[in-house]
Amino acid sequence: MSLASVIWNWQEGDRVYSRLTTNVGREKLLARMRALRLLDSIESIHAYFEDRVHGGNGYEVLWNVYTRLEDLRCLEHF
Repeated sequence: MSLASVIWNWQEGDRVYSRLTTNVGREKLLARMRALRLLDSIESIHAYFEDRVHGGNGYEVLWNVYTRLEDLRCLEHF
């Protein structure tokens, strides 16, 4: 079962970002990132609240400088 209902990845300059909407808490989200071996690729992760009107939790991820969009294909199985 998927943890995220929406995953949006984009690039600004040479940095890659993701936004995830999920019904799980931060701890379970980080556990899934760890299982996918993505945790070491995260520079920062923080909550955002624009999606609160639709329910769920929102997280924005800033990936480290070595991460590219093509590296995030495994998020399809998130």
